[in-house]
Amino acid sequence: MKLKWRGFTLIEVMIVILIVAILASLAMPQYTKVVEKAKMTEARTTLSAIRASEGIYYAEHDNYTTDVTQLALDSNALTAGNYTYEITVATEADPSTGADIPIFTVVATRVGGKFAGEKIEMDKDGILTSSTAQYSKLLGSKTIE
Repeated sequence: MKLKWRGFTLIEVMIVILIVAILASLAMPQYTKVVEKAKMTEARTTLSAIRASEGIYYAEHDNYTTDVTQLALDSNALTAGNYTYEITVATEADPSTGADIPIFTVVATRVGGKFAGEKIEMDKDGILTSSTAQYSKLLGSKTIE
């Protein structure tokens, strides 16, 4: 009894390649979204750490700072990664007394990738806003506890 080995035809191989390509094209946008959400977690974590450190600094000095080196943070975490961070300090009128109170905002700007230049801003109350509606959808929860 002689076995007859038969290989795949070119058409069969092309059909398999077509099916794999279609599946990959469907999965790629979802993969990109998941990767970007993971990178946003880096920004949210760092923004939360900056907010906590600014709170400590305010308790000690009765003001906020724009100098990251004065905060109890790992400065390498602010320079390495997918975002750059900028702290601004200003004053606003207290609604009840009218006196000027210090406030701060921190802006995380995305470096590289599809969303390069997109910004996530956090105020002293931990409220997050983003620069575009598309990035806002990826951001999810708008508050850092």
